[in-house]
Amino acid sequence: MSKFCIYQMKRQKNYKPIWYCKNLRQQITLEQCQNCSMAIHKSVATIRKKSTKLKKQEKNRYSIVQDDMSVCYFCGRQADSIHELIGGINRKTSIKWGICVGACLVCHRQLEDNEKIKQKYQGIGQDIFVEKYGFELFMKEFGRNYKAKGKI
Repeated sequence: MSKFCIYQMKRQKNYKPIWYCKNLRQQITLEQCQNCSMAIHKSVATIRKKSTKLKKQEKNRYSIVQDDMSVCYFCGRQADSIHELIGGINRKTSIKWGICVGACLVCHRQLEDNEKIKQKYQGIGQDIFVEKYGFELFMKEFGRNYKAKGKI
C-alpha cells in the first residue's frame, strides 16, 4: 500500500508526463505536493502480481491449432505474441488445453478490436478442440458454445 494525495494527477504536456494539482489547478513537482499544506493523502492498493502458477502456464503454452507458434497464424509473418483464441474469463482454460496461436502485433490488435473476427476464430478454436477431445468436454471446460447463434 502506498499513499497519494487525492488532488495529485498525472497529465501530458507536449507528449511528456507532468504532475498536476487539481486543487491548485497548476503543474507541480512531487516535492511541492509532498510539502503542500492542503494535501489529503489516501492509501492506494498496489496491482496484484501474476501468480507463479499462471506465469508457469503462460511460459509453457502450446497449441493444438498450430504446429509452429513463432509464425503468425493469421498472416504468416513472424509472431510477436501468443494469442488465446478463447479469451476473457476462459483464458486460463484456453492456455491449459492449448487453444493458442502465434500472432503478430497487427493481427493481434485486429482480433481484439473486431468482434466479428474474434467470434470467427473462437468458433475455429472450438471446432479444433471438439475434433480432438469431444463436445462434452468442451462444454464442461468452457461452459459455452461459441458456435451458437444466440450466445449466452
